[in-house]
Amino acid sequence: MLERSILNGIYDLHIHTGPSVAKRLLDAGEMMKNAQAAGYRGYLVKDHYAPSAHGCCLVEHNMGDGSCRCYSSIVLNNCVGGLNLLALDVAYHMGARMVYMPTVSSRLHIEDHKGRKFLGSGNMTTTGLEEPIYLLDGNNKIIPECVEVLKYIAEKGDLVLSTGHISWQEIDVLIPTALELGVRKIVVNHPSFTIMAPHDVIARWAKWGAWIEMTACEFGAVVFNDDSRFNPIALFNQYLDAGVPMEQMFISTDFGQSISPEPVEGMYKFLSLIHEQLGYGADVLERMTKTIPAYLMSVES
Repeated sequence: MLERSILNGIYDLHIHTGPSVAKRLLDAGEMMKNAQAAGYRGYLVKDHYAPSAHGCCLVEHNMGDGSCRCYSSIVLNNCVGGLNLLALDVAYHMGARMVYMPTVSSRLHIEDHKGRKFLGSGNMTTTGLEEPIYLLDGNNKIIPECVEVLKYIAEKGDLVLSTGHISWQEIDVLIPTALELGVRKIVVNHPSFTIMAPHDVIARWAKWGAWIEMTACEFGAVVFNDDSRFNPIALFNQYLDAGVPMEQMFISTDFGQSISPEPVEGMYKFLSLIHEQLGYGADVLERMTKTIPAYLMSVES
């Protein structure tokens, strides 16, 4: 049985809290209360449609006791002007430390949701106006607008580039381009959920230095108590077998949806399942939930 003390010191860098256009299980303030009670050191709020800096700043200042950070982010979807340097600059100077490539505005996401509603859009009536954003030009090079974003991230140094919901073919060009431009920290978001990247390709990204995010929301045993839905817990070992270094994998929940477990409890359940089914010890789990996320958020040890 995994002790609950494993939660002390955790950073969860992928949580969807309210207020948002979709109904969320909890808001950023409620998340702060739960995180502090569990001993978290930090969590990052992601919203597909709006930068999260306003709420995060207010929550940390007015509800935090200094033990837990509430980090903010920006997702470069059409709602913020797409690959918009002005929006990114504002978000950064308000505290955002993670910038996502398009999610709901990516060509992959739009094609994947044809004929079905994306739960994260809530009751929005304008999603049909989304113009798909694709990061590659006709020569399979990163488009100029994205290059400028990458240069900005590289210049700041403490910004993390996350790949969002772009296709694995785009990611395969984005990572080396970002590295060439000097981007230091790159996260590949849930590559076997939405992205569906081949495992050998994921291994290549990890060997290039990208951090591979494993999110609780993509595992059926965590969300539905059914390991046959979505991905099995054994996906971790499948990645290892494909050549993904364990040292390049880290854990987030991607929780906050109204149908998901509460993020702290979901994290504990996820870690417990990994421990029970795969035998990963506390040292491995702590690296995946504390050491690597702390490094990504530029926390000095």
